Amino acid sequence: MTNFHNKGAAFHYITQELRKKSFNVLQCSPLHEGKHYLISTDKQNFYCLFKREFFHSFQYQFPNYIASENSIGGMGESINKESLDYAIEHNCILLFIYESKQPIYFINPKVIKAFCEINDLIRVQDKEH
Repeated sequence: MTNFHNKGAAFHYITQELRKKSFNVLQCSPLHEGKHYLISTDKQNFYCLFKREFFHSFQYQFPNYIASENSIGGMGESINKESLDYAIEHNCILLFIYESKQPIYFINPKVIKAFCEINDLIRVQDKEH
């Protein structure tokens, strides 16, 4: 499997893919020390998050959810509440991009926020990055 060699390469790939799908990329703005990008297009804004890997400790962070009927097998992802709110405020679609290149997830942040609130999936990070 091909890996992105850095965050810049991942975001460049995304802008190329958006152009192929007839999005006119107007601006790319790095956020959070370049770990996130706001990509503005003529049709839609995208809040892109570069991730090295999946949130493997999801099942340990949220054992009550994993035990519930809503669980889909213990997989999950994380996003800071501030980033989620920013994406909502700027009418963005979230893009989760992984170092391994596949898969790339497109997610509506309003749906994610509501789902997390309903299922008690919001946590406060216990350490600084």
